[in-house]
Amino acid sequence: MVHPIKKFIQTSPIMQKLITALLLPAMAMLLAVSGAFLSGKVTDENGEDLIGATVILSSKDTTISTMTDVNGAYKMALPDGDYKMTVSYHRLSKL
Repeated sequence: MVHPIKKFIQTSPIMQKLITALLLPAMAMLLAVSGAFLSGKVTDENGEDLIGATVILSSKDTTISTMTDVNGAYKMALPDGDYKMTVSYHRLSKL
């Protein structure tokens, strides 16, 4: 038998949104407190900042990604673990 509160949460879209709205920030804060931060700067071969480059960290359990800002900088919170880093950038060129 399903507990009445659990049944209400499962069937109520408002409760699902409320719980999501409360849990996501809490999870982000826990990640920031319990894990580490990785920050850096992405540049091209000439030392120019790469705006909008994608930085991806992946492990067997999770994938975390972010984009660089107008200075080519990025910062991300990550839980403990071993990660593989991939950086990608697509530059538009004239035809």
